[in-house]
This record gives sequence, C-alpha cells and structure tokens, in this order.
Amino acid sequence: MLPATATPPSMTQLTVNIGDSGAFISTPTAPPLATTPLTTQNGACPGGCAFSVAAVNVDLIPYQVASQVNDGRPAGSTLWVSTLTSLTRVDQTTTHRDDKTPFTGMTAFVIPSTTVATLSQATGVSDANLLMQGYMVGLALGNPNEASTIYPGLPPPVKGVVATLTSAAGFQPNAATIYYPNDTYTASNSTAGTNADGVFIIVGPANPLTLNVAAATLNSNDAIHTWDPNYQIGTAPYVNVLVPFIAGP
Repeated sequence: MLPATATPPSMTQLTVNIGDSGAFISTPTAPPLATTPLTTQNGACPGGCAFSVAAVNVDLIPYQVASQVNDGRPAGSTLWVSTLTSLTRVDQTTTHRDDKTPFTGMTAFVIPSTTVATLSQATGVSDANLLMQGYMVGLALGNPNEASTIYPGLPPPVKGVVATLTSAAGFQPNAATIYYPNDTYTASNSTAGTNADGVFIIVGPANPLTLNVAAATLNSNDAIHTWDPNYQIGTAPYVNVLVPFIAGP
C-alpha cells in the first residue's frame, strides 16, 4: 500500500498468474502460462507470501516474465485490483532462455483497491479515469546488497530519482504523463523525482485511450545508484501495473 508502511487488507483469495508482460498489457485476459493460488498465514503474509509455479516455457515470453495477481472475490467486493508486475528485464529473460537456470526470489506485487484513491489524490486524476486510462507505479530501489525495512525482500527506496521514457518494442510513449508524488501523496509535480517510498506514477493518455509501451531510463541525484536501461514499462487502458526498478547490474 501507499504509503509503503500502511497495513494491507486480507490477502486470501489471491491468484498469481505468470506469462509475458506484453501479452498481459495488450490483452489482460490472455491465458497465463502458469497459475497458482497464493498461500497466506491467516490472511496475512508477514515479510511477503511465497509462491511457486511449475516449469514455464520461456520461449513463449519474448519480452519480460510478468506476474498478474488477481482477487477472486466477487465483483464489487474485491480488496485488490488486478496488478501486473514485471519480474525480469528483457536481457534477463534472454539469458534464461539460453541457459535455463531457474528464476528465484522474484517479487510479485498487488495493489489494494483503496490505494487507487491515494494515487488519484497524488495525480489529480480521478479513480475512474486512472483505471480507464491505465497507470503504472514505478519503484526506484537501491542496490541488491542494501537492506530495506520498507519492502520485504527488496532493496530500500531511493528518493529524488527522475524517469525518462523512450520508445521501445515498436511503440512510442504516447503522451503518457509522469507524476512524482510528495511523501504524503497529497500532491505531485513533474520534476521533483521519486518520494521517500521511491515512487513515481505513469498515467496513460486519455484521448484517445492508447497502449503505451516504452523503455524507462532512471537517473539518480547521487553517484551510488544506476539502473539498467533494459527495463521496459507499459500502460494500457484498464490495466494496473507496478514495476520495481532495482539498481546495479
């Protein structure tokens, strides 16, 4: 949740789908290559819920391995919005396709329904329009050897990081807008960089509603953190995306 220290709702009835990021963005209902229910401890997951799937044919994933976490509750009573997370960079997918080493330690995210109101407050875009236009929450994170008390299993957030969008995968960043929320998510601007949670928000265009796929280049105001340019991001109408950007090689 945002702020990152907030208490999440019950994590029961969640399912993790695994597939290609491009397929999930262009067709959110695309059949996954693997799926598994999330196992929780009394509806909660201190430190994160573990999940695993059987072997996935990475030859069917041209871009990035992605998770899609869905809430199985009936429409109108869901506690979480269906959320897409890129689990690998494009180059990591290519390497795995060649050497067949297992993917381990990957973190899938899911966004609470109540957080959409927080994102709306930060961006000034209504809840309904955020969901309609599609948005991506980016997390600028530190190096893997840095410990985090905010995001279990991941590096700590980096403040003041600025993101730039460039063309990728044959698409242009079609008038997508980048927002940098303040630490309380009550407002944002276009130049301040990521907040204390390492968050920036990309909202897809409203007119016309357009698929938006781009490469995100992150730049820090310190000399410690750099990010690989092989990360790709995407927004599409009615798609909720969260991407952790981990510094280092």
